[in-house]
Amino acid sequence: MNDDFDFAQYNQNFGHEFADKHEWLDVHINLLFNELKDIWIAVHIFNTVDKEWDKRVQEKDVPDYSIVRTTLYESLVYRVVLGLSKIFSDSKEYSLRKATNQVEQIIRDNKNTGRVIAEIRQKLDDSLMIRVIRTYRDKFFAHLDKKSAMSYVRIDSSSAMKYISEQELNEWLLLVRELYQVCFGEELSCEFNMPSEEDIIYTFFWR
Repeated sequence: MNDDFDFAQYNQNFGHEFADKHEWLDVHINLLFNELKDIWIAVHIFNTVDKEWDKRVQEKDVPDYSIVRTTLYESLVYRVVLGLSKIFSDSKEYSLRKATNQVEQIIRDNKNTGRVIAEIRQKLDDSLMIRVIRTYRDKFFAHLDKKSAMSYVRIDSSSAMKYISEQELNEWLLLVRELYQVCFGEELSCEFNMPSEEDIIYTFFWR
């Protein structure tokens, strides 16, 4: 096998199919919004499972250990932390902050975009949740540094979830939706294909 791995060979890029930068940005912000929706659902599932587990502990009805349940539970943590760290990374990557820079360059003469961009950037700078997510990504989830090698998060990665706020994620969804609306004059759908509490509990506690 050739040691020179060509990422482009295995990951087809469709960027050349867009008519212009305006169309590319339209799809990019749309995808950021949909990724945020998926992560919000993952957080909701995680919190529902946590609540049900605590209830069963109090009722002394804790189920037997299940590798399937544990794997599903921990995979939600990675989905949330790595997904959010990608969306909320700095402007060097194609993150939300980078998208605001691109909006300034591509969509001009629009007073509303400036207002929404300023609000997004201020929230990015002020959010404790985002700072914590970036730290967890750098210290453990994307890289295992020395201090995390023998730390609590390595034993229980779900401990990182206590810093994730469903309310703040909803605020981010509304902001990204507003950004898209002022840029392209259309609204992104806020409808969720949210699993019911019964479905979540059955999936995780089926035995």
